[in-house]
Amino acid sequence: SAIDTALFFNDSCSTWSVGWVYCSNTDPGECCSSDALTFRSVGFLQIPTVWNIEGDLYTSLSCQGPFSRAHSEGRTRICMKADGSNWAKSGGYVFVASRTSSSSNKEKGGECRRPDTLVLADAAELDIAGLNADAYAEM
Repeated sequence: SAIDTALFFNDSCSTWSVGWVYCSNTDPGECCSSDALTFRSVGFLQIPTVWNIEGDLYTSLSCQGPFSRAHSEGRTRICMKADGSNWAKSGGYVFVASRTSSSSNKEKGGECRRPDTLVLADAAELDIAGLNADAYAEM
């Protein structure tokens, strides 16, 4: 079972108020990145409690550059807020035992993909995987 990597427009990874986007069923080492949008927080959802992952929030595209890290430690979701004036632009995770402390998801050879689902404030989910680059940027 894979984890959903979510990018939120609010600071708290809240699924109740503002719309948000996510990459469904992301694999370890895979990056969820959007060059058209910026975000206030990154969340990792539906984490099996027996998994111990390290989730990373990046302030650069494609899971590169400066990042923040959090461990799941038995939780089913983790949330990281972008610091100060920085915006979150991508996120990814790996299992704790599978990387050194300084490596990023992209350095581990992970693929990047843009979010495939948009969740509106009323919880309606829209499949945005098939949007072309112009329509995605306009969204």
